[in-house]
Amino acid sequence: MKPILLFDIDGTLLSVERNFMHSLISEILDSLSLDSSVLADTAFAGRTDQAIFRSLLGNQQQNDYLYRELKTRYLAGMHQELKPAHVSVYEHTDTCLSFFRERNHHMGLLTGNFKEIAAHKLSMAGYNNYFTFGAYGCDHADRNLLGSAASKNYRQLHEREAEPEEFIIVGDTPLDIECARHFGCRCVVVTTGHFSREELAAHDPDLILDSLEKPEDWFSELVG
Repeated sequence: MKPILLFDIDGTLLSVERNFMHSLISEILDSLSLDSSVLADTAFAGRTDQAIFRSLLGNQQQNDYLYRELKTRYLAGMHQELKPAHVSVYEHTDTCLSFFRERNHHMGLLTGNFKEIAAHKLSMAGYNNYFTFGAYGCDHADRNLLGSAASKNYRQLHEREAEPEEFIIVGDTPLDIECARHFGCRCVVVTTGHFSREELAAHDPDLILDSLEKPEDWFSELVG
């Protein structure tokens, strides 16, 4: 079988304007009488939306009602406010995705985004038809569990059990590498996100790229 690609979204394929995201989430926190100042010290890169939103609740992290309200208002706000102008697609994303689709590789998502948000971001970028399955931030708060979730969804879709070593995670953070190691698959990371080549190398990925340019070259290097 051909390797199965699992793509992260933010920092890997595209980025969403930071000020837009912080402004939207800050307004939602204020509307729930929660402390929006915590945003300044909240890490987003590589984490799941579920984990991020729980942390934004501060000492009320186990308050399921507040979590549901925060999530519901976030989903609504993103669908109403996110426009193509807020989304920047990285230069070689189209080349990379087209390369694997033309060669009939199965492509899925492994992203910390809630499923609805992942679909909306990809729709804004014009890439919502590339991916047939995935694992999302609503599946688990712990990103390390998303590899198994993606494998399960792949099995349900294709009626075939794929071994972890058949998958390749493509991401941009140390947490993507950690997830791949936990799941037992290979990992390619790009420096298009918030982490440098040196920072990523410290976590020992299978391959580090400066961009998704020339997929025929880096994929050949990866799989031999």
